Amino acid sequence: MAKTDSDPAKDTKAVPFARKRNQYRNLALQGSAELAVPSADSVPVSDFYVAITDDAPTLRRPRSSEKKLLSAATISELVDQRGQAPVDLVVMDDSCIDLSFRLPDATLPELRQIIENELQFRSPFSEDASYWFWIGEEQEDGKWRARAAVILKNRVQEALDLLAQAEIPIGMVRRSTTEVEFAARPEWAGHANQANSLSLTKHLPVALKLSLVGAMIFCVSAIALMISDSMTRSAVSQEAANARAALSEQAQSAAGIQKLDQSLQLATDKLAMTGKLSELLPDGVWLDQLIIDDDTVTLAGFAPSAAEITQMLTTLPELTDIRFASPVTRDNSQSLERFRIAATLTGAAP
Repeated sequence: MAKTDSDPAKDTKAVPFARKRNQYRNLALQGSAELAVPSADSVPVSDFYVAITDDAPTLRRPRSSEKKLLSAATISELVDQRGQAPVDLVVMDDSCIDLSFRLPDATLPELRQIIENELQFRSPFSEDASYWFWIGEEQEDGKWRARAAVILKNRVQEALDLLAQAEIPIGMVRRSTTEVEFAARPEWAGHANQANSLSLTKHLPVALKLSLVGAMIFCVSAIALMISDSMTRSAVSQEAANARAALSEQAQSAAGIQKLDQSLQLATDKLAMTGKLSELLPDGVWLDQLIIDDDTVTLAGFAPSAAEITQMLTTLPELTDIRFASPVTRDNSQSLERFRIAATLTGAAP
């Protein structure tokens, strides 16, 4: 049935004023950043890259099956062949832990800080023993979602040291699986900041992005000129309007702080769940992936019996609807079953 203008279902999809305001602010911030440094997702993979897997790091080329064990000798050959051009670092397979979570409405600087705080809570490894990198993406409904990868330092430190000794800079740090693909510029890889790990305009052509930034600058200038002219004619009325706007913004900021507190509390609850799972799983079980995404917990790894893992999880009152997310397979070389189990985390925000 067609909806009329008075249909309440349409009204529920209206974008709140605060979100619209943040979208305009973020568009200007993102546009100005991309004028200086291109978005990480728009940069192609380097002609040689270092692949980080469960085994030792290897030197590879895109669209080629050839790979060489990363060593001082292979690095020396690389320098002779192409100089000291940047080399990407590509984290592949199950060599890291993937995290994904939603974010509150905020401007880009606030979102970066929120993501870093969330990762400190969500990472199962200590900050001293691990590296992480992330991106934030604005969804079609205007809400934000973060994707991150957490990797133990000992998996990448050898590669970082070899590249540093040869004075080869690291280009993009990329996460690459059949399900996840993203690139970032983390500080631990020698980049100044995560400024371009938050993407609003990734699907827009570069020319259109520049046009949008130019239009924003023109609109801001025009608004400033109109306000200046209005002040000369109606200063008292304008001051009153400014005061009302300031009070409204303070109220919206207070609401945003409350949402952030709720988000941090939820992150604390999920971190506690990570600790319970670590204590519950017996020796002989190897987890190579633990994802807590909103109200869903996903565990992937190896165990002598995948069925026993599901039975153990039923003892946790916080988990319901425990199920296999994919068929169980058996690794005969290790006499272990590979499993992927999903469960619903009760009490989590929808």
